[in-house]
Amino acid sequence: MKKDTENNNVSEIKSKETIESTRKCLVGADWILKPANRVIAAWKFSEDGTFNFSTEALGGCSAWGNWKIISPDKIQINYTRFTGGINLNDEIITLTDCNSLKSGKIEYSKQEGSVNEDINSIDGTYLYKDDSAELEITISGDTWTGKTTVITGFGSDYDNQNTNYDNGIVKNNNLYNSSGTVKVGYINGNSLITSVGEHSVTLLKN
Repeated sequence: MKKDTENNNVSEIKSKETIESTRKCLVGADWILKPANRVIAAWKFSEDGTFNFSTEALGGCSAWGNWKIISPDKIQINYTRFTGGINLNDEIITLTDCNSLKSGKIEYSKQEGSVNEDINSIDGTYLYKDDSAELEITISGDTWTGKTTVITGFGSDYDNQNTNYDNGIVKNNNLYNSSGTVKVGYINGNSLITSVGEHSVTLLKN
C-alpha cells in the first residue's frame, strides 16, 4: 500500500512538472505560420490565461479568448471575441514539442524575440484586413505612418478616396499620436495591436 502511494505521488509530481513545462514553453513567444518567409497567422499566449490569434485567412480576422492546460501538452482554447464576421469553434490544440504547436492539421512554429536581428527589429509594415476595414501601418525607427480604409460596400474607388492617413512616434514598442501624448497601439512580437473605433485589432508583420 505504501509503495502504491509513493508511486502515485511520483506520478502526480511528474504530471505537474510536465504541465508546468508546457506552460513555460507556451507563454511569452509568438507561434507563427510563416510559409514563403511571410507571417500569415500567429498565436500569442499570456500568463494570465488569455490569448490572441490573427490570420489572413478568410479575408483576415482576429480572435481573443482564454486558454487552459487540461493535460500535459494539451491546451483548451475558448474563444470569446472575433472580428472579420466569422465565429471559431472552441478547440483543443497540441504542443507537440517546445517549438511546435498544432491546431487541427496546421502546425505553428515558435518564434522568440532573439531568433535573429530582423525579428528583433520592429521596423516594417503591419497589415490587417476584414470585411469592414483594411489597415496598414509602417514603422521606421521612432516614427510610424498608417492608413485606414473603411470598406463601405460602395466600391474600392469610393473607399480609397475616403482613406484616412495618420502618423506618430514610437517609444519602447508603443505607438503614440504625433504629439506623443496619447498611446494608440503597441508591438508584441510580430503583431501590432491597435483599435478601429471601439474594437481592438491585431496587425501582422508583413
